[in-house]
Amino acid sequence: MGISLDGPPEIHDSFRTDRAGKDTFYRVFANAKKMLSAGVQVNILSVLTEESTVVIDKVYRFFKSNGFFYQQYIPCLDSLDGKQSFLSSYAYGQALKKLFDEWYRDFVTGTAVYIRDFENYISLLLGYQPEECARYGRCSMQNVIEANGDIYPCDFYVLDRFFMGNIADTDFSRLLNCSLCGEKFFSDASKRDDRCPSCRWYPLCRGGCRRDCYTESGRTENRYCQAYSEFFRYAIGRMEKIAAFLKSRSYH
Repeated sequence: MGISLDGPPEIHDSFRTDRAGKDTFYRVFANAKKMLSAGVQVNILSVLTEESTVVIDKVYRFFKSNGFFYQQYIPCLDSLDGKQSFLSSYAYGQALKKLFDEWYRDFVTGTAVYIRDFENYISLLLGYQPEECARYGRCSMQNVIEANGDIYPCDFYVLDRFFMGNIADTDFSRLLNCSLCGEKFFSDASKRDDRCPSCRWYPLCRGGCRRDCYTESGRTENRYCQAYSEFFRYAIGRMEKIAAFLKSRSYH
């Protein structure tokens, strides 16, 4: 069960208030703990902003100390018009490095914490297919269904122009016409950073998420390209050690 929880109260409540403007941390946290106590596997979805990256090691330890061992860190999306950015490439790169230090330290001391990005990188080093869509190198159909039954191809593209139909709709001719919206989405499914083909890190990065890409003066770039490059240079040696360790265990 994925639950959006960005960190301790001072981090979570800085952005996640309800429509009455009230803080939401304690309600979300209490329900997440109830799920854990009932045996539900909880995957924490933590959105990264400039504020949270500064204390990302504290956020990681907070989740771990409360029994949340499945964690996913998601860069906060820029506004659709591109006028507002909530996370710089520099801050994201620093956060990845700090998180990896914490995660690696726990791994070598026998504490298993799942961080989605890192697990996918290790899987790729071992020759497996990634499970994270951002590591495929192309967009795939995610079958996002909203509360009213509306269907969209991706939770980062729940927009009118990509509306694909409604699960309660029995007029299949209308659904067929709506599928053209999906064609618009998939027409550039493989479009990523123009620098990807010559990048050393492409086999692990795969260009990242298309939502993080922008086109300017005819060139397409991923706004977090520098963050990923710095992170891989920083962590590749230790990631290869983990991959080699896991591979050696598979032979016994």
